Amino acid sequence: MNIRAKRLIAYFIDLLIISFLTYLLSMVNVINPNKDKYIECVKELNNYTSSLREDISNGNIKIDDYYNAEYIDHIQKVEYYGMSYSITEVLVIVLYYSLFSFFFDGQTIGKKIIKIRTVDNKKEKVPLYKLFIKSFLMPISTGVFIYNCASNILCTSLIFIKGMPYLYIYMAVNFITFLFAIVDIIIGLITNRTLRDRITNTSVKEMSYD
Repeated sequence: MNIRAKRLIAYFIDLLIISFLTYLLSMVNVINPNKDKYIECVKELNNYTSSLREDISNGNIKIDDYYNAEYIDHIQKVEYYGMSYSITEVLVIVLYYSLFSFFFDGQTIGKKIIKIRTVDNKKEKVPLYKLFIKSFLMPISTGVFIYNCASNILCTSLIFIKGMPYLYIYMAVNFITFLFAIVDIIIGLITNRTLRDRITNTSVKEMSYD
C-alpha cells in the first residue's frame, strides 16, 4: 500500500474519532447551550424545504420562489444556533491534530494504526506551532464534512445581514471553502503533500524500524 492510500485511510479513521468526540461534547449543555434550539430549527428548515419542493413539483409556485425571505430566515436561524457546534468541532480538530501529534511523535490515532507520521522537513520532530497551523487549516481544507465548520462560523458572523445579500454571501463562502478543499485533496493525492504540508514545510512518511 502506497503512502497516499495509507494517509487517506488514516484520515478517515481520525475523521470518525473527531466526529464521535464532537458529538459527545455537543451534547453537553454548557458547551452547546443552543443544542435543543438548533435541532428544532433544523427540523423546521427540513419541513419547510420539503413543503417548497412539493409546491414546486405540483406547479403551485415557481422554482425562482424557492429562495424567498422565509427560506433565508430559516437558514440564518440554523447557522446562528449551530455556531456553538461549529466552534466545538473546530476546537476538537485543532487540539486533536496538534496536541496528539506533538506528544506522540507526529502521529494521530489514525496514523498510529496505519504506521505513518508527520515530520518536519528541516528536523524530524514537528514544532507545536506548525502543528497548530496545520490543524487550524483543517476545517477549510479537508472536504465536505469539515469545511462546513469554517463556512458555518463565517456565515453566522453575518447574521445581521438580511435577505438575499446574506444568501449570496452564504453561498459564496461555501463555494470558496469547498473549492479550497477539493484543490487541497487533489494536490495531496498527486504529490503526497497537501497545501497544509507546503505552508508548514512538513511531510507524511512511513514509520522506520531501523
